[in-house]
Amino acid sequence: MSNGKHHITDYKTYAWVLVILLFFTALTVFVSWFDFKALTIAVALIIASIKVTIVLTYFMHLKYDYLVFRLMVSMVFLLIALVFVITFFDYLFR
Repeated sequence: MSNGKHHITDYKTYAWVLVILLFFTALTVFVSWFDFKALTIAVALIIASIKVTIVLTYFMHLKYDYLVFRLMVSMVFLLIALVFVITFFDYLFR
């Protein structure tokens, strides 16, 4: 299922993606040393979501895929975000 255009990702792009992912991993470890009270989990999930978006875009080639696949992945992210919001509201009002 190709959309007609052939893409080859060079190693330089993968190297930059690796550096960015390592930066966000180090940021996750750095942030874990601080206590943000109720926002600790939210900060960790935001950083993890950024890393997942980078992996989906470059390693799973969603950047070069059909629009319908990108929309399906976006809907999954929207569903996950909705579940997280409902969970946080449940935790907040207990």
